[in-house]
Amino acid sequence: MDTKLISILIFTITMVLATPHGGSATDDVIAQACNRAMYKDFCVALLKSDPESENADLPTLGTIALKLARSNATYIQNDIQKLLNPNSNPSLKLSLHDCAENYEEAGDHLQESVSAFGSKRYNDVLTWVSAAMGNADSCAEGFKDLKRQSPIAAMNENFNKLCSSVLAIVNVIAER
Repeated sequence: MDTKLISILIFTITMVLATPHGGSATDDVIAQACNRAMYKDFCVALLKSDPESENADLPTLGTIALKLARSNATYIQNDIQKLLNPNSNPSLKLSLHDCAENYEEAGDHLQESVSAFGSKRYNDVLTWVSAAMGNADSCAEGFKDLKRQSPIAAMNENFNKLCSSVLAIVNVIAER
C-alpha cells in the first residue's frame, strides 16, 4: 500500500472512533450502573437528576443513590408528621405514627448503608437497604390491615423503587 492510502485509512478510522455515538461517558456509566435495575428508567432518571452524577464513576453513583434514598426516607417521615392530624381517626393516626417510626428506622438503615458502602462492605449495604425496604413494606401493611388506602402509597412505591435501584447499583459495583 502506498503512504497516501494508509494516511487516508488511518484518518478515516480515527474519525469513526472520535465521533460521538449518541451518549456521553456519564450516560454509559449510568447505563452500566442501572443495567440490572428492576426499574431501569427510574434508576437512570434518579442518577441523572443529581448534578453530582456528571462525570461520576460507579462508586460515586452508588454514594449518590444511597444519599438520595436516605433523603427520601427523611422527606417521607416529615411528610407523615404533617399528615398526623389531631382530629384524624385513631386507627389512621396509629398507622401513620407506625409509618413515621418505620421511616425513621429506614433512614437509620440507609445511614448505616452509607457508612458500610464507604468501607466497601457491600453485603452489609445490601442487608441494610433491604431492611429499609422492609420498613416501607411494614408501613404499607398497616394500611392494608385497616382496609384503607394509604395516604403515602405513592411515596412508599417510589421509595421502594429507589431502594431497588440502590440494590442493583451496589450489586454491579460489588461484582467488579
